[in-house]
Amino acid sequence: ALEEALAALTDPHSLVRLAAVHTAARVAEQGDSASWQAVAALIPADSDELVRVAAARAVGRMATGGDVDALEILRRAQSEAPDRSVRLAATDAEARLLGSMNALPFGSSREHPLLGGSR
Repeated sequence: ALEEALAALTDPHSLVRLAAVHTAARVAEQGDSASWQAVAALIPADSDELVRVAAARAVGRMATGGDVDALEILRRAQSEAPDRSVRLAATDAEARLLGSMNALPFGSSREHPLLGGSR
Protein backbone atom coordinates (compact mmCIF):
# COMPACT_ATOMS: atom_id res chain seq x y z
CA ALA A 1 0.00 0.00 0.00
CA LEU A 2 2.85 2.40 0.79
CA GLU A 3 4.43 2.00 -2.63
CA GLU A 4 1.11 2.76 -4.35
CA ALA A 5 0.48 5.74 -2.08
CA LEU A 6 3.88 7.25 -2.77
CA ALA A 7 3.39 6.74 -6.51
CA ALA A 8 0.01 8.51 -6.29
CA LEU A 9 1.61 11.66 -4.81
CA THR A 10 2.19 12.82 -8.39
CA ASP A 11 -1.28 12.00 -9.71
CA PRO A 12 -2.86 14.85 -11.71
CA HIS A 13 -6.02 14.80 -9.58
CA SER A 14 -5.75 16.60 -6.24
CA LEU A 15 -8.11 14.24 -4.41
CA VAL A 16 -5.92 11.29 -5.37
CA ARG A 17 -2.86 13.13 -4.05
CA LEU A 18 -4.74 14.00 -0.85
CA ALA A 19 -5.70 10.35 -0.33
CA ALA A 20 -2.11 9.34 -1.08
CA VAL A 21 -0.80 11.68 1.63
CA HIS A 22 -3.23 10.27 4.20
CA THR A 23 -2.48 6.69 3.20
CA ALA A 24 1.28 7.20 3.32
CA ALA A 25 1.00 8.79 6.76
CA ARG A 26 -0.96 5.81 8.06
CA VAL A 27 1.04 2.93 6.57
CA ALA A 28 4.64 4.18 6.58
CA GLU A 29 6.78 3.26 9.54
CA GLN A 30 7.46 6.27 11.71
CA GLY A 31 10.87 7.64 10.83
CA ASP A 32 10.83 6.32 7.24
CA SER A 33 12.69 9.31 5.85
CA ALA A 34 12.15 8.46 2.18
CA SER A 35 8.38 8.39 2.75
CA TRP A 36 8.03 11.55 4.81
CA GLN A 37 10.39 13.43 2.48
CA ALA A 38 8.27 12.41 -0.52
CA VAL A 39 5.20 13.78 1.27
CA ALA A 40 7.06 16.89 2.45
CA ALA A 41 7.95 17.75 -1.13
CA LEU A 42 4.26 18.60 -1.64
CA ILE A 43 4.24 21.32 1.04
CA PRO A 44 5.75 24.07 -1.13
CA ALA A 45 4.96 22.58 -4.52
CA ASP A 46 1.44 21.18 -4.73
CA SER A 47 -1.18 23.25 -6.52
CA ASP A 48 -3.94 22.35 -4.02
CA GLU A 49 -4.06 23.97 -0.58
CA LEU A 50 -5.70 20.96 1.08
CA VAL A 51 -2.91 18.71 -0.16
CA ARG A 52 -0.30 21.14 1.16
CA VAL A 53 -2.02 21.25 4.58
CA ALA A 54 -2.30 17.46 4.71
CA ALA A 55 1.34 17.08 3.71
CA ALA A 56 2.52 19.40 6.47
CA ARG A 57 0.46 17.58 9.08
CA ALA A 58 1.59 14.20 7.76
CA VAL A 59 5.25 15.08 8.17
CA GLY A 60 4.55 15.59 11.87
CA ARG A 61 3.12 12.07 12.09
CA MET A 62 5.64 10.35 9.84
CA ALA A 63 9.01 11.72 10.94
CA THR A 64 10.71 10.65 14.14
CA GLY A 65 10.32 13.06 17.03
CA GLY A 66 13.06 15.67 16.98
CA ASP A 67 14.10 14.92 13.38
CA VAL A 68 16.10 18.04 12.49
CA ASP A 69 15.50 17.73 8.75
CA ALA A 70 11.74 17.46 9.20
CA LEU A 71 11.76 20.35 11.67
CA GLU A 72 13.66 22.51 9.19
CA ILE A 73 11.14 21.80 6.43
CA LEU A 74 8.24 22.61 8.75
CA ARG A 75 9.86 25.81 9.99
CA ARG A 76 10.47 26.88 6.41
CA ALA A 77 6.81 26.24 5.63
CA GLN A 78 5.82 28.38 8.62
CA SER A 79 7.74 31.33 7.24
CA GLU A 80 7.37 30.84 3.49
CA ALA A 81 3.98 29.23 2.82
CA PRO A 82 1.57 31.75 1.30
CA ASP A 83 -1.46 30.07 2.91
CA ARG A 84 -2.20 30.64 6.59
CA SER A 85 -3.68 27.14 6.84
CA VAL A 86 -0.40 25.59 5.67
CA ARG A 87 1.61 27.71 8.10
CA LEU A 88 -0.65 26.65 10.99
CA ALA A 89 -0.49 22.98 9.97
CA ALA A 90 3.31 23.21 9.89
CA THR A 91 3.26 24.78 13.36
CA ASP A 92 1.15 21.90 14.69
CA ALA A 93 3.38 19.33 13.01
CA GLU A 94 6.47 20.96 14.50
CA ALA A 95 4.90 20.81 17.96
CA ARG A 96 4.17 17.12 17.45
CA LEU A 97 7.80 16.43 16.50
CA LEU A 98 9.00 18.39 19.51
CA GLY A 99 6.66 16.45 21.78
CA SER A 100 4.78 19.55 22.84
CA MET A 101 1.32 19.21 21.30
CA ASN A 102 -0.31 20.23 24.58
CA ALA A 103 1.92 23.28 24.82
CA LEU A 104 0.52 25.02 21.76
CA PRO A 105 -0.46 28.62 22.45
CA PHE A 106 -4.17 27.79 22.06
CA GLY A 107 -5.41 26.94 25.53
CA SER A 108 -8.99 26.32 26.54
CA SER A 109 -9.69 30.05 26.57
CA ARG A 110 -8.71 30.40 22.93
CA GLU A 111 -9.93 28.09 20.21
CA HIS A 112 -7.54 26.56 17.74
CA PRO A 113 -7.90 28.22 14.30
CA LEU A 114 -7.63 24.93 12.37
CA LEU A 115 -10.59 23.48 14.23
CA GLY A 116 -12.98 26.13 12.95
CA GLY A 117 -14.17 27.33 16.34
CA SER A 118 -14.97 23.92 17.82
CA ARG A 119 -13.00 21.56 19.98
